[in-house]
Amino acid sequence: MSQEQGLVFISFSSRDGEFANKLITDIEKHGIPCWISSRDVEPGADYQKAIIDAMSRCSVILLLFSSNANSSKEIAKELAIASNRNKPIIPARIEDIMPSGSLEYQLTTAQFIDLFHNYDAALTRLCAALERQIQIAGGAPLPKSASVTYARPPGGMRNRLLAGGAVAALGILGAGAAVFMHGSGHDPARDATETTPAPVVQQATPAPAPLAPAQPAPVQSVPAQSATVQPASARPVPAQSAPAQSAPTPGPAPVELDQPPASSPQTHPPVPADTSMPDTAGQSSDSSDQAVARLMKMEPGNRMSAAASVLGGEENQLSYSQASRLLEGETAGARGEFIRILLPHLAKPIPVAVAKSFLASTDSYRHDALKELLPSLPEQISGDEAILLLGDMTADTRSDAIDLLMHRSAGNITPDQALKILNNTDSAWAQTLHIIVPKMQRPVSAPDLVRLVGATSDGLRENAIRYLLPVMPQKLTPADVDNLLMDTNSQRVDSIRLIASHLPAGMEVKDAVMLMNGTTEGGRKTAIDALVPHLKHGLSGQDVAPLLDQTDSYWAESVTSLMPVLARTQTVPDILVLLGNTQEGRRSSILHTIHNMLPSGISVQDAQSILDSLFSLYADGLEILIPHMAPVRAADIQTLVSPIDVPQTQAMLASRLRQIR
Repeated sequence: MSQEQGLVFISFSSRDGEFANKLITDIEKHGIPCWISSRDVEPGADYQKAIIDAMSRCSVILLLFSSNANSSKEIAKELAIASNRNKPIIPARIEDIMPSGSLEYQLTTAQFIDLFHNYDAALTRLCAALERQIQIAGGAPLPKSASVTYARPPGGMRNRLLAGGAVAALGILGAGAAVFMHGSGHDPARDATETTPAPVVQQATPAPAPLAPAQPAPVQSVPAQSATVQPASARPVPAQSAPAQSAPTPGPAPVELDQPPASSPQTHPPVPADTSMPDTAGQSSDSSDQAVARLMKMEPGNRMSAAASVLGGEENQLSYSQASRLLEGETAGARGEFIRILLPHLAKPIPVAVAKSFLASTDSYRHDALKELLPSLPEQISGDEAILLLGDMTADTRSDAIDLLMHRSAGNITPDQALKILNNTDSAWAQTLHIIVPKMQRPVSAPDLVRLVGATSDGLRENAIRYLLPVMPQKLTPADVDNLLMDTNSQRVDSIRLIASHLPAGMEVKDAVMLMNGTTEGGRKTAIDALVPHLKHGLSGQDVAPLLDQTDSYWAESVTSLMPVLARTQTVPDILVLLGNTQEGRRSSILHTIHNMLPSGISVQDAQSILDSLFSLYADGLEILIPHMAPVRAADIQTLVSPIDVPQTQAMLASRLRQIR
């Protein structure tokens, strides 16, 4: 079926129909006719046959590439049909993704026009590319000012790019688009050796003889050693060349886009000097220099998609400076993937200063890019180098990156370095501290410990304290510990238990009270248990009264916990403090606990105060006190035994009181 002049076939995913319809409306405003299945398949027609017929008639296929297109089996079929019919394809991305799966194989060397960025400018470039391809399909002559350089395709390239006049036409677009032809199973390296060497066409120079005002003659190919396109009337035709109306077809060659004429200087801006980047590491070869120069003529988004094919095998080594230049302008998401492509071509290990420059502008994708780089970094990195590599990553992403880096840490990380590493980990601070501590110098001073627990609170602060235990000095002052305990709140008791072993011996009660601030009931009793081994000994009941405060229903148990630090003999006021406001069983239990500490010569009045609130256990308490009492008058004996209800018990205790001398 004959080719229909100027028709553009739109290959797209039906999920991108809204964008496709808008785009063809804009393209057709430029006078370029389009065919799209959603609009141009007649009702009742065979849908698949209509598509094949349209592809056979069209001049060029416009592929709208997106994540939907990438996963579409129909798109893959249409590209296969295009391959069979040698149809040129212009791929245009409508979102910032790269081909994968079967389309990655088919589009591996394609340069894209990106319609998602500066749509109006991209549309203009796209229409220019379409018009140029339509001219080629229709046999229209090309302007004599066209300047294109052909290059032999690198080994392994599977897509056969548009050759001959089509390539020459595209070369003058300067639009960042790649028009390519799908191959049919040929080996590009073999094809290149079996065809006429590709000519180099440079800026045309007018011939001395004047040209007729008629239509310009078609551009013809000339031998490879000739660098000038001459007018047809003045140009000799070598015997081996094809007739003037038919230019010889060169072997498969990638399109060099945006290349200035041979006489023009390279317009790519110089890379700013990076004083942190080594100059001597990672030397490049001549072939890699050429490959980099070729890639630098492409737009950043297209540069990456072509890099693997253009750079070839690992034998083509790049310098670090070249790699940095290639990464310039790449989007944050694509930069990490591009780093992965470039790594096989770089000397290892990559210095951290170089890796830092590679990671620049990766933004929220920095973690992924760092993960790609990590195996190529030195076996051991310092704390300062880890800080450089982390950049401004935050929260869980930063914590995960720190975990990766600590596996290569040389250790001996200082508190200042640790704080910079921890910066911006936010809610992951304590978890990240756990990762860093094994690599830290030790011991860490008390003020630095406080800095390292940061602004954590409650359970997170308790965890931070727990993780710091291995680097704590053997002894901390109560004030240091109190600073660490700040904001532990409901976890203060557990935190005290964690850190108590680092307290000095002979601690004052006031310091213990400071540490237990805010604790009550059972929690306060637990804190007393943790602190008792560090309290000074020989304390009186009145001394420990602040410790017993707020123990409430755990008062009796707390007195028992304090027994190791209490003085052997207590005064009556001390005994009364230790008894507190307890009653009956609890009061009796305390009295039994401290009975060996009772002073001698207890008066009747003091005995009554001690026995107060014992109620049914009064007789048991009086029996404990009798050995410690002063001689009792007969009248006082009756006063002391009168609360006892059992006559026999009353009589027995009265008899014992009378025996006191």
